[in-house]
Amino acid sequence: MATALILVRRALRLATIIAASETPDAATIQDALSVLNSILAEMHDAGIGIPDYSVANEASTLTMGDGDVEAVAYQLAARIMPEYGMEIPPTVAAGAADSMSRLRAKYFQPGKSDLGELPVATGWGYGWNVESGSY
Repeated sequence: MATALILVRRALRLATIIAASETPDAATIQDALSVLNSILAEMHDAGIGIPDYSVANEASTLTMGDGDVEAVAYQLAARIMPEYGMEIPPTVAAGAADSMSRLRAKYFQPGKSDLGELPVATGWGYGWNVESGSY
């Protein structure tokens, strides 16, 4: 299982904010965790059923799978780049779009419709009943 720090470091590398061998400073980690929590909350509100809806700190263990971690890392990279005055390169934009599509497809949960409020057809027709003179 990955930790929040692993996800944050992956996103920061994708965003070219840190190099592969670099460790982000505490302020950068906290900023990224704040954005990560916003992303996870938005996904929850959108009905994307990722098991993690927030992280407490960088040591938090994520219960989502590795593929989901990678997808969220792309989302985080795309979200934080403008905060550093950087434009999102096409590779990161495409990765973020593709990963979001995969997450939506993986966690799509069709809603249950309550049809009890719909009008019910009476008589033999669905409109005006000529025999009774009513609907």
